[in-house]
Amino acid sequence: MNIRSLLVPLLGLAVSSMSLQAQTYTLRYDFKKGETYRFRENAAITDTREMGGQEMKSTSSLAGVTRMVVENRGEDGSMVCLISSDSMMVALKSPMMDTTMTLTALLGKRTRITSSPLGAIGAREMVDTVKLQGMMRAMAQRESFALHRLPEKPVAIGGTWHGTVSDTTSTPDGSRTTTSDLDYTVAGMETKWGGDCLRITYKGTLTYTGKGKMRGMEFFMEGTGNISGTLSFDPNRGLPFEEVSTRETETTIAITGEQNMTMPSTQSVKSTRTLIQE
Repeated sequence: MNIRSLLVPLLGLAVSSMSLQAQTYTLRYDFKKGETYRFRENAAITDTREMGGQEMKSTSSLAGVTRMVVENRGEDGSMVCLISSDSMMVALKSPMMDTTMTLTALLGKRTRITSSPLGAIGAREMVDTVKLQGMMRAMAQRESFALHRLPEKPVAIGGTWHGTVSDTTSTPDGSRTTTSDLDYTVAGMETKWGGDCLRITYKGTLTYTGKGKMRGMEFFMEGTGNISGTLSFDPNRGLPFEEVSTRETETTIAITGEQNMTMPSTQSVKSTRTLIQE
């Protein structure tokens, strides 16, 4: 075998690689009107907090299926969607309890969201009454579905962009604001989920602030954290097929009233979300 016969296939691979890297992709969510999408969600949580000078550790896991029905599409590509839970189970283990709960009060309860093709949430409203109290009432549905912010301009393999999202949850008992600053990178292409999907990695920071009332006492919350993950996104179909993420946070809750106390906590969360193909 001569040198020329070796160089030809190598040059072919190099040209193919350069061509792939030069190709650009316009990333837009494209959930179809009238279609139903279901996502399987799992999370493993480790929490350590200090209460009254004593440290308490707990572990929990969440498993569920989230349903999204696309009600309408706007001329600008915006999507009006109904979000609800088909199933939601929580297993909690701590020094105070060891239990598994099915959150039946949330099943089928719908939230309507309006999203741009880039994933910016413009409106959100609860359609059905949820029989839960306090911050859990809004946050349970609020956190059940979120979209990453996609880039305005086309990107190629190796391309990057930045996304900042600030979101506030409000109830009669208080409010909480979460702000995420994330840097995204198109790490590569893989043939998966019945098509060619971009493998998008991200990492960044989270900040939390909140205040409200709990059992007649006021509380104030602040925290910071780091998050990283990988998203498989099909640019041709405009669908996110799988996401794997890790989040580490440190939060402090200060309570004032009949009793004054401060509760610092650290939390680690590993989660996955997968589009169910039916």
